[in-house]
Amino acid sequence: MYEAAIDIGTNTMLMLVADISYEANSSRLRRIGEVVEDHIDFVRLGQGVHQNRSFAPEAMQRSLKCFHKYKEICERRKVSKVHAVATSASRDASNSKEFYDRVYSETGIRVQIIPGALEARLSFLGGLLPFQKPKNSVILDIGGGSTEFVAFSEKNQDVYGQSVDIGSVRATEMFLKENPYKKSSLEAMERHLKQLWQGIDLSLQLELRQKEWTGIAGTPTTLAGISLGLQTFDAKRIDGYRLDRCMVGDLYESLAIQTQAQRAAHPLMGTGRADIMVAGVAVLYTAMEFFGKPDIIISSRGLRHGVLLEPPTGLS
Repeated sequence: MYEAAIDIGTNTMLMLVADISYEANSSRLRRIGEVVEDHIDFVRLGQGVHQNRSFAPEAMQRSLKCFHKYKEICERRKVSKVHAVATSASRDASNSKEFYDRVYSETGIRVQIIPGALEARLSFLGGLLPFQKPKNSVILDIGGGSTEFVAFSEKNQDVYGQSVDIGSVRATEMFLKENPYKKSSLEAMERHLKQLWQGIDLSLQLELRQKEWTGIAGTPTTLAGISLGLQTFDAKRIDGYRLDRCMVGDLYESLAIQTQAQRAAHPLMGTGRADIMVAGVAVLYTAMEFFGKPDIIISSRGLRHGVLLEPPTGLS
């Protein structure tokens, strides 16, 4: 039985189509089997949302086109259920309900805007690799509009975390307006990020300092691919790759002095990530530095996997 999960973020839309079954003797615990489709499209739905608090017409048009594309794929694969969730930019945009009503009327895909706490939980469930133990792990999810830190509480036997209102798109729009970037702009962004990390709940800060980190989403996976010398994305080589902090710092410095065109020439960045990559790496590097993390494990999995494992209520 194929099901689809669609993750509508600030910069990207992703769709995973996989065979879903249930664990033995359980009608609740789900298992992801064969993955038949795994797509990423750079629609930049969150374009200008930080400043205007609404979706731009051209961003909605790009995203609507992607919804139609995903609908056709689901029909071709005879998908029985589509679970679509929207995150940071959709939480902030005043016209998000109007847009998703239009999406439903045109495609039949119903989108649920999920809160940051649920996004964090599902990213944790979906992002961990098979060999990792939840109790020893922290998920760092760098999105376009927000960044999630998520850990597992042994006391409560559940995941918990914090969503911080900064991501690669939001930080770029706030600080990085030149091409190439000015040193003063980069330093202002770094100071702002460090202030945000200081505001994270103290109990979670302790977890972040003690446990091993796993990085999900485009920034860490792209960095891993660059470090590995890949010309095309290869999840099998990226999953489980370990990036050390010095390497992240070196990549940050080298990318920050390049022009946008120079970054776009790299096949793993292209035009969909070249303008926001430096801000994303700054999020990763300053967080690793602030919490004293020597390295981070990379996972190509994420929210879309968590949505298939534990679909939010109200979706069909």
